[in-house]
Amino acid sequence: MNRMLVRGFIGSVLAGLVVGLMFAVPAMAVTTKTEAKCASKLGKGGAKLAKTIIKGTSKCRDADISGKSPGSCPDSKTASKISKASNKLISGANKSCGSTCSVSNEVTCISGSTCPPLGHLAVPAAELCSGYMGAAPFGMGNIGFPGAYCESALGGAIATTTDLGNCVGALTADAAVSVLDVVYGDLSSSDAISAGAAKCLSGISKGFGKVAGSAQKGISKCRDSINKGKIILNPEACLISDAKLQAKIGKMEAKLASSVSSKCTDAQILELDLCGQGQGGVLDRAAATACLTAAASEVAISVENPSARSYGPMSLVDAAYPPEAKCGDNVANQGQNAHFWLGEECDGDDDSACPGACFPPGDVWECTCGTVARFRTFKIQATADSDAGWTGVGQDAGIADKAGSIFTVSGCDCDEFDGFTCTGNTSDSVCDAVGYQTPVCSWDPLGTVACDSRGDGDGLSENTDCQVCDEFAANPGDYCLNEGGCTSQCYDSNGALTGNTCQRQTDCPTGAICRGQCDRTGSCVEAIEGGPQPVSKSSSAVCAVQRFLANTTGTVDIVTGAFQQYSEMASKIHTGITVEIPCPVCGGFCVSDDPLVDGAVCTGTCSVGGEDCRYDSDCTADETCTSASRGCPDGHCNLSNVCRWGRNAEQVCTPHYEDAYFGTMSSDCQPNVGKNITGDGMQFLRWEGSPALSWEAELPCTAGGYSNFDCHCPAGGGVATAPNSCGGACNAGAELGQGCANGGGFGMGEFTQCAAGASAGAACDEDSDCPGSTCSDNPSHCTGTGDPATERLPCTSDADCGLGSCVDACPSGRCGPMCTTAAGDDVHEGECAAGPPVYHCSGGKFVGRDCGTIPIVEECSSVCSDTGQSCESHYDCAWGAQCEGGCPKLAGCEAGLDGVMGTVDDSVGAGRCTEYPRNCMMDPITAVGGTTLNGLGDPTNFYQVSTVCLTATSNVGVNSGSGMPGPMRNRVHGVRIPNFTQLPLP
Repeated sequence: MNRMLVRGFIGSVLAGLVVGLMFAVPAMAVTTKTEAKCASKLGKGGAKLAKTIIKGTSKCRDADISGKSPGSCPDSKTASKISKASNKLISGANKSCGSTCSVSNEVTCISGSTCPPLGHLAVPAAELCSGYMGAAPFGMGNIGFPGAYCESALGGAIATTTDLGNCVGALTADAAVSVLDVVYGDLSSSDAISAGAAKCLSGISKGFGKVAGSAQKGISKCRDSINKGKIILNPEACLISDAKLQAKIGKMEAKLASSVSSKCTDAQILELDLCGQGQGGVLDRAAATACLTAAASEVAISVENPSARSYGPMSLVDAAYPPEAKCGDNVANQGQNAHFWLGEECDGDDDSACPGACFPPGDVWECTCGTVARFRTFKIQATADSDAGWTGVGQDAGIADKAGSIFTVSGCDCDEFDGFTCTGNTSDSVCDAVGYQTPVCSWDPLGTVACDSRGDGDGLSENTDCQVCDEFAANPGDYCLNEGGCTSQCYDSNGALTGNTCQRQTDCPTGAICRGQCDRTGSCVEAIEGGPQPVSKSSSAVCAVQRFLANTTGTVDIVTGAFQQYSEMASKIHTGITVEIPCPVCGGFCVSDDPLVDGAVCTGTCSVGGEDCRYDSDCTADETCTSASRGCPDGHCNLSNVCRWGRNAEQVCTPHYEDAYFGTMSSDCQPNVGKNITGDGMQFLRWEGSPALSWEAELPCTAGGYSNFDCHCPAGGGVATAPNSCGGACNAGAELGQGCANGGGFGMGEFTQCAAGASAGAACDEDSDCPGSTCSDNPSHCTGTGDPATERLPCTSDADCGLGSCVDACPSGRCGPMCTTAAGDDVHEGECAAGPPVYHCSGGKFVGRDCGTIPIVEECSSVCSDTGQSCESHYDCAWGAQCEGGCPKLAGCEAGLDGVMGTVDDSVGAGRCTEYPRNCMMDPITAVGGTTLNGLGDPTNFYQVSTVCLTATSNVGVNSGSGMPGPMRNRVHGVRIPNFTQLPLP
């Protein structure tokens, strides 16, 4: 019997439906009471409809296949039950879903876009779908509708609660048919299978239905708990987070296996059409059990990409709880976002933009067209270095992993590529490269007009720039600041225009509705350069978000790898949540009643070996990553991908990259707006490329005492600039690098001054700083000869030096803030030659955090709480045990300020307090890029350098600590991946 008969019948029950696949909206973690109730009602109604379809049709199929009652299925009795269940689902949607408009309370709605405008207000606005006086807010987008697969009776626009019920019913019916297909395939009475095989099949059907039903019911319960805010969880993690549900499903699977083993023989299995493998495709009972178990999970609750599924495009749970749109669902339904830089240009069969040239799911170019030549770049965090500011605190900060861009390439040719490198003939190997970074409105993907140019023209690209009059207005598509920019119209109950314009509901005839709003659902899509970047240095932390302001332009040589590109950037800097947690994280955080631990970044542990893990892939093949965590001894580690902290807290997120110390970063988890200390961002033009850079300081510094020294960047925001934070040191002769008058706790020491004239007494480093005089008044300090206690103390005569002598601190040169070459690096890094050292914690992500004091006592009396063995860290003890007791050498770091392990101020993993030299950037600031010609790179593995001036933030502490405004230098290694094998494209 053709399985389409079942689909055809169910389709007639839910009459009037037409295909209208929609964009998916991820379900929010917490919904309103009205929305949560609706989602639960749809889930339960869908489950009952699925059970009715599966149970009734299975009984009919059993009777047909066994020959007891041959005929088409479902039979009339089952058809009546299906109709009743589907009508009940729709009735439930009408009763539990939607609301009424906030003022025109007689107008029902399922989102704000279905309500009339409020033109009678001083500032024109639209009514909200929130019920009278806001008693019942409802927005179908908050529970995932219209969703990736939703079909509606209105040609793609879900407008009523009946549409919601119809949609869930249609999708549930299709998913239920997938369940039946797994068990029955195309078998019918005409196949004349044996009575034993028919009995075997009936047993399989019952057992399979129980597995699928139990899974669907359990996951639906979890989804409802998420919607109601009872648990914070990514819906896709419902199964792995619920041990009881896993056990229940396991029990049903065991019963199914037992049924197959006891009621079937291998010969009978060969007569059946199981798991979509055709009659005789499944060879024995063991194979049947394996494929049925896998299929039951997929058709009931799978969250796999549709392209990876074997038994149907969606699961029973998907039907009532719409999944997020994905590449591989055969619908080009994703717009541009931080994770999908081009959006979906095509998807499988939906490839009208480039027939036959759509890259498949899993490819780095997935769901984009191969008819446009492009490069995609990824920067690598592990081999990158970012230095910022003049204090040295912002040195070695790193970058956001996998940050990068996409470029189209043109104006070059090559007839043969060796992998990614041109090795064939070329008449022009230098390609023009133009990026896709202009902020554009979400309804104009890959457009070239910036949001602000479409909107209010205030110089900022904002979501409000993408507001347009909706399709119900007489002027659809026009920019609108509010409803006052749109001409609303009256529509009768059949959706036809009455000929009346309106400003509010009362302007329309009885029974008609005033439609035509300023559609605020469009957003300004900004290209983000990777996920947020956490930086924790000294005693402060920041979270940086880099975004593009316009398309990036440049060139790339596909033979040598030489390249250059120009970008207009803005960097939004936010104060960190804490020193240990600069940015919000996407999963991997502690859930505990202990406020000192709750929310801390953590990892789970592998189920067998106990190793730290974030995902199952971090463990061996037979293990899973469990939520047990050393970092959360009294709780667990939430490994589900939901945001913790920030303005998107508790919302579902997609990981961007794993930071080794600060957890999982995602552009879905943004810092709180109130922590922004740079307004619309520090804007700058960035040049990046492969040639080596040398940047000399040529601007006068403005900080007190440094006016005669040169800086790289101009002052700004009322913040002064300095060359570096180094103390005065001698720049020549035998005393090169020796501190000048900085002994005895004088720290920064003293500089050479102008000897006379108008600038007498001013610090200087060359004679031109001293008009009419010379830069020659060096400071004097004591030699320690015979009296080490006076070593380098400032002095005016030998009498100040005890047994020592008062001498010129730099007889062969001058004293200034000198930055010298760091050990082992003759080009890039610098260290202060003099000045007080800094004391930092030595461990992990705490490196660079001030610990405040020099450790005097080196011995530890700490012991492990379980064994009593001596320890210096919690990591010296077994999992679950603590290192407890005094350990002064860890004071200020791992043991906290009190120097005692096991107390509330511990910072596990911070290490000991260690003396560090002060960092600095040498003048000139240099950076070395690379091409194949100098051995440092090739067309795909590039070495890239850039320098830029960063402006001041609004946070005085960040400015003074990091040295802002000041220079920034980036040195990056990355990969460049093309989507072509020859140029120009064939």
